[in-house]
Amino acid sequence: MPAGLGALTGGYAGTSLGDLVLSPQDTETEPLVANFSESEFGGDIIKPEEPFPGDEPPFFQKFPDVIVPEAPGPVSPGAVPMRGANWDERRSPPTYRLANGDTFAGLAATYLGTSTRWLELYEFQDESFRSKRPDPSQVFVGDVINMPPDAHASFVLHTTCPDESPEPVPGGKASPLPSNVPTPTCIPRGRRGKGKTKRKKKKRKPKRTGMIVAGIIIAGGLGAAVLGRGL
Repeated sequence: MPAGLGALTGGYAGTSLGDLVLSPQDTETEPLVANFSESEFGGDIIKPEEPFPGDEPPFFQKFPDVIVPEAPGPVSPGAVPMRGANWDERRSPPTYRLANGDTFAGLAATYLGTSTRWLELYEFQDESFRSKRPDPSQVFVGDVINMPPDAHASFVLHTTCPDESPEPVPGGKASPLPSNVPTPTCIPRGRRGKGKTKRKKKKRKPKRTGMIVAGIIIAGGLGAAVLGRGL
């Protein structure tokens, strides 16, 4: 018998392979256990008393007093500040120019009361915007989006100055301002709807066509005079 098998049977050289019996157990759940004949070894049955390392119980069963932290759940994007200068209420519907840190979920949390309405805000955009930005998470600073009546009503409510009453927005229902959003700067009624962003006018450069023509005429005359003297 090979030396390795003799060591397995406890060093009994006379042990035959017929005395080595494998117990019919499920090999997927428990390892096979070698049971040796009781008559051959004086009643000593070799069986593992402890489970194999692969069968160890989970950590929380071995150490019940240890608190295992739960995996964090999905984090919903927070609200973004109200930026009055990014609104243009002269358009219908009003538009908003995205700033750094703006997302559809953040804008929905600020203006629509909950970030879960981000898809509603995205679907409110026209077909040209959605074809240009098919992924709502891939938007860029400077993109101009349309704002629904509810968002406009929230903007009007929270940016109206204290000494004025907010103007009603047809079809819009304002939402409370989230607690983590700083109080926006009020916009006086006289400036509302006219936009706060001012475009710099380009200075027109004076036309110098006449000076160029005069220079050509003078140069031509001097050339003719020089030629006349030469002749």
